[in-house]
Amino acid sequence: MYIKHYWVSYPGMDRFLIESNEVPKTHPNIKGLDVKFWLTGDNGVDYCLSVCDDDAVLPGGNGVTQLSEEEWNTLTSELIATQNVNVEQFSQQELSTMNDAERASTTN
Repeated sequence: MYIKHYWVSYPGMDRFLIESNEVPKTHPNIKGLDVKFWLTGDNGVDYCLSVCDDDAVLPGGNGVTQLSEEEWNTLTSELIATQNVNVEQFSQQELSTMNDAERASTTN
């Protein structure tokens, strides 16, 4: 199952941190939780895109949202494309600071 979730307060794990980033914090207790992306929303609050077991019971409230496969693919493909652009830009910047011998050794 694909989900978007916020961090939870720790200790206690009694509330989702949907309005602010507090520490200490931890991931919610969801069966098979496997975080794939750590992100920060427009409001500055951290959240994650994760997968979990299909039979996992999601906590109530607005701290966890189940995503369709289409929603997941749209969100993650945009993130991956942005990462690839950033890596390419970094690589080009790094290459531009090398001398000719260093540049030749990395491209061969």
